[in-house]
Amino acid sequence: MHIEQLEFIVSVATTLSFSKTAEKLFVSQSAISQSIKKLEEELGFEIFHRTRYGVIPTEKGKEIIDHAEEVLKQWEQLKNKVIELSETDQDDINIGVISGLHLPFLPSIISQLKKEYPHQTINIIEKSSVDITEAVINKELHIGVIAVYENTLKKKDKIHLEYLTDIDMFVFTHKDSTLTAYDCVSYDQLINQTFIMFNGEFLNWYFKKFVNENGKVELLFSSNNTETIREAIREGIAITIDTQVDLINNPYIDKGEIVPIPLADTIAVESYLGFVRVKRANNPPVVKEFMKLFKHHFQNTLNQGLAKAKEHNKSRLS
Repeated sequence: MHIEQLEFIVSVATTLSFSKTAEKLFVSQSAISQSIKKLEEELGFEIFHRTRYGVIPTEKGKEIIDHAEEVLKQWEQLKNKVIELSETDQDDINIGVISGLHLPFLPSIISQLKKEYPHQTINIIEKSSVDITEAVINKELHIGVIAVYENTLKKKDKIHLEYLTDIDMFVFTHKDSTLTAYDCVSYDQLINQTFIMFNGEFLNWYFKKFVNENGKVELLFSSNNTETIREAIREGIAITIDTQVDLINNPYIDKGEIVPIPLADTIAVESYLGFVRVKRANNPPVVKEFMKLFKHHFQNTLNQGLAKAKEHNKSRLS
């Protein structure tokens, strides 16, 4: 029994004619007739009744034809999968991640993917959200993890966005700061504070919006070095505003040296963390698996960070 024979009987069951099937498949009528006859001899029963008006499936033949259709569907899926895997093995997989977005679970995800796809080279490339979006559109990146906000939404007609989590803002301050008396802070409590900000695309945009909508505050300096900012907070030199993602990997929060306090956000602009990819892109299996693993690890890790911060705040305010 061969795939070609299954294709022949399925086609003949549709056309009810050897000659019409021959025309449809560009095969001689005798080749089809002989191939099906050989299959019937192998099975030990007829698949079709031959009449002078054409052919009709036998009762047993109908069952064989039904199974043949299923086999051919699976065969087609298998061929597509082989092509897909062959193509992806030839190219590097490039994944964009926001610069400064430290994700402690990322190495374990890449390690797991490498075990499943040992011949695949996976590159993690750090860029700004806008640059990641452009690189995805230009097919330099297969997918990206970005901050979705007004600057990246300018390209929304060319991209597909997939939601991960809302972006919530926190104030990070020294453990002895007067701000720790609050369970939530607003601009009114921050007027006389000195700020240090992470020099990143999204936070630069956010801080500018925050100042424009509320009023001027003192900015000591900005830096793209996370440790420099954390040291300044630990020493009580300044405070910073950052997203809830910093709860994932800030060891000084667990030590009680830095306190995160939710910021009562007054900026009514859509923003969230999400995946970006080209519209109607057929992503390789390794990219789909990356998205699945990333969602799982990110949500679990973020929930743990939020739970710890909530517990610390509860203890602090009790």
